[in-house]
Amino acid sequence: MLVFGILTRATAKPKDEVAQLQPEKTPETREVIETDPLEVTEPVKETPELTPEPVAETETNRNEILKILKVEASAEWGNDYQMVQYEYENQIEAYDWVVKQDEYPDIMSSAKSEWGNDYTMVEYEYKKQVKAYESL
Repeated sequence: MLVFGILTRATAKPKDEVAQLQPEKTPETREVIETDPLEVTEPVKETPELTPEPVAETETNRNEILKILKVEASAEWGNDYQMVQYEYENQIEAYDWVVKQDEYPDIMSSAKSEWGNDYTMVEYEYKKQVKAYESL
């Protein structure tokens, strides 16, 4: 206990020294010292949301998508080749339907971002959302 008291007294700085360590508050430094660091001083400029230009469907793009669909169907169904073929054909049919839709691009974009390469679900989501939108 005594050692602690000695260490505390030895390492403790007099109040005069502590006061000297604090920066002097001048008009220039007062603003810096007293400003809340989390306070935003300048308004944040919002950038407009950019929507990508629609890309024309090309045969190369379609071929790449078909490869992806085949890989995904194989990954999902493994050696059940009948189900791989069934899934693959359904996805191709849905993909071909999806690329032809141009009436509600925002709804389609939302469905694509939610379901990715699962075009049967993209088609389902799009139809469901369009039906709800048109009924409002």
